[in-house]
Amino acid sequence: MLRFAGEAVSVDVSVADIRRARRRPGAPILQVSYGADQILFIYFVEPPPLPGTVPRRGPGARTKQRLSALKQLRAANRRLKEQIDGWSEAIREVAGR
Repeated sequence: MLRFAGEAVSVDVSVADIRRARRRPGAPILQVSYGADQILFIYFVEPPPLPGTVPRRGPGARTKQRLSALKQLRAANRRLKEQIDGWSEAIREVAGR
């Protein structure tokens, strides 16, 4: 049994149920597929705000917010790529994949 725990939630996944573990291209996110059709996304940085949660400040504000979030995710991806790949490989080894 693997336990993925965060600040607000924890998820227990049976090792036998894991089908795939991989780093999402271009983002600091580990994707773990398990069970029939369940997917767990693990962010290694704080995810960007959801649309509509940050007030707009004039024309083009939404586009600026999206570009800023994208730049932050890409920078974190470059910084954390080896660490996330290591987690992915370790999960695959434990699951025998």
